[in-house]
Amino acid sequence: MSAGIEVRYESLDYRPSELWSSGKLSSQMTGIDDVSRNIKEVYGEFLIPVLSDMAFAKSLEIEGALRYAKYSTESASFTSSKLGVNWAINDDFRFRSTYSRAVRAPQLGEMFAGTSIGFSDLTDPCDSDQIDGGPSDGRRKANCQALGITDGWDSNLKGKRGKVVSSGNTELGEETATTMTAGFVFQPSDVDNLRISIDYYDIDLSDLIVSFGASSVLSNCVDLESINNEYCGQIERASNGDVLSVRDTFLNADNSRRRGVDVEADYAIDMAKSFDLAGTFRIAMGVTRQLEKSYTEYDFVEGKPLKSESLGTLGAPKWKADVMATYSVDDISVRWTTKFTQGGPFYADLNPDRYQNQNIRNSVVHNFWVGYDITPEANVYLGVNNVTDETWLDNPFTNWDRLNYSLLGRAYYAGVNYKF
Repeated sequence: MSAGIEVRYESLDYRPSELWSSGKLSSQMTGIDDVSRNIKEVYGEFLIPVLSDMAFAKSLEIEGALRYAKYSTESASFTSSKLGVNWAINDDFRFRSTYSRAVRAPQLGEMFAGTSIGFSDLTDPCDSDQIDGGPSDGRRKANCQALGITDGWDSNLKGKRGKVVSSGNTELGEETATTMTAGFVFQPSDVDNLRISIDYYDIDLSDLIVSFGASSVLSNCVDLESINNEYCGQIERASNGDVLSVRDTFLNADNSRRRGVDVEADYAIDMAKSFDLAGTFRIAMGVTRQLEKSYTEYDFVEGKPLKSESLGTLGAPKWKADVMATYSVDDISVRWTTKFTQGGPFYADLNPDRYQNQNIRNSVVHNFWVGYDITPEANVYLGVNNVTDETWLDNPFTNWDRLNYSLLGRAYYAGVNYKF
């Protein structure tokens, strides 16, 4: 068991350039005047051996942790916790599971950010092209009329960018992550150097700190039951209805969830013992099957959450796999890595008549590396990434996921490592 106390001090003092804060540019930023806070934390951890050397219980351990934090800038206190079990059924099988709750306090910049003025693409719901949208009961048109805007009115935002005023929000609360994992590890005693693990994970994020969005402020103003709401107060309109500015800020609003299964396997072969050859051959594999990658936004007009699922789209593949094979002889090591990422559409609901070539093919990339230990302290190496020179320049959407879809093709590198 262990316990401790931690005290931290954080401060933020931001001074934009004189030109940027002068108002002479199209955008403007004010500074943050040396805001600060104190954080006091108390934590404890424990590991309890429950059973050992029994039938179906080579060992059974329970672990836990608790952390209490008090932030001087928030009225609430935050508690994080973890509870886990590690159960070795026998020498070959081990079950493990963890349930945890973690929090992220809002950062000083999110709470005390100075006023920022810029211009963005905005949609005015009272424009003649938008006024018949919104809820089916026609409240948008009635609310726009209550603002003094008549049918057939063309907004000044049509074809132009609108002024957005952004700032921090001192009323922000913490983000919360609830995580559950469960799986097992298989290390057969009759097969040397083999290890296989399978784990299920479920990560649920709530009260995410997000920017609400100026266009959402505009639409919520006239899509709620009346214009007597907090959103209309964030919009400045001229007497003729033109939008002069929209105020945007951070708030705790959205949720996100990710579920999946991770499979890992590692096997090392003593080549002299198995095949009467020099060296060691090791192969490692990691496979991920995502089951869910969803995002939930709250619809303030309908008064209910709206959940969207991006699984199977670009950036949220159902399947990913890495395979790495390494052969080492004396001071030389050679490694070949293959990375697979399942392709898919850019968005799940893209209009096929509007977007062509939105489906991205699977990514299969091979990398090569060789290293030589000159001394115990010095190593030289060289490698080739993307050996087969694959590129995805034929699809404009791959720019959004360049880690998995190369735009540069084959690349070479070399270097030296030295331990002092």
